[in-house]
Amino acid sequence: MFGLCLVNGLAPWISLVQTMQYAAPCEYPGASRWLVFPDHLLMNKNTGIKRIFMAGVYSIQGIRSALIHEAAFRQEMVLAVVAIPLAVWLDVSAVERILLISVIVLILIVELVNSAIEAVVDRFGGEMHELSGRAKDMGSAAVLFALLLAVYVWIDVLLL
Repeated sequence: MFGLCLVNGLAPWISLVQTMQYAAPCEYPGASRWLVFPDHLLMNKNTGIKRIFMAGVYSIQGIRSALIHEAAFRQEMVLAVVAIPLAVWLDVSAVERILLISVIVLILIVELVNSAIEAVVDRFGGEMHELSGRAKDMGSAAVLFALLLAVYVWIDVLLL
């Protein structure tokens, strides 16, 4: 991580601190409480059209990564490829069609969030920990609720 810890009582650093914009907590012995980052060491911030374009690129990378690494996402994508055209083809009102499509897309969204949670927990939690297990279980429960909601909406629209 780039940055520098300011040792308590060093006045020459004050002018350096004034040119820096970002700070984060610092826990090195003998240092002040803040880790200060100069602007040029931080990630370049995209603005305008480039920011929007890069957000799209990162989103596509995320979807591609989920398709490659997550079997559940692939299965739910197959469900979406079948269910969304079916919802467009069915003779239902516009509101019902929107509901049918929305719950399928919701499943994909929740699965992406669940996969992100699992990836972060796996990255930082090599050993078994109760909180890691809880986070993964809660993400899985969110996917279950999205699936149950989709089943309910499809049954309600088509049969009731």
